[in-house]
Amino acid sequence: MRVVSVTVVLGVLLSIGSALRAADPPPPEYKTAMQTLGGVMKRLNEPGAFLNFGAAKEAADEAKAAFAVVEAFWSARGDEKAVALAAEGVKAADDLATVADLYNPESVATAVEHLTSTCMPCHAAYREKAGSGFLIK
Repeated sequence: MRVVSVTVVLGVLLSIGSALRAADPPPPEYKTAMQTLGGVMKRLNEPGAFLNFGAAKEAADEAKAAFAVVEAFWSARGDEKAVALAAEGVKAADDLATVADLYNPESVATAVEHLTSTCMPCHAAYREKAGSGFLIK
């Protein structure tokens, strides 16, 4: 009976430890990457932004670099689902850079929509609001 009690207590302590670990503040480079992506999304979604092909290409390059940081972070944590979500962001940014070179506003607008849509699935699964910032689940 005593062995069972000790095992149960250890199990509870481990789950509490996992729960505490489950919501960590992001490291500075991850936070910077997220802030960069936020700025990129804001600029790309301003009225008429899809007509500025040079700015769209620059934003795509910024997004690719930021998503690379995000992808490396999740890769180091061994979370394949999050790595796949970040890789989708890299691909969407790549696609935006490609269509910006075609000087086609409709294609750029579509690529911006796709890039923007890559954020929410990851935020829903891995982001937890905390005060004026966020924690990583």
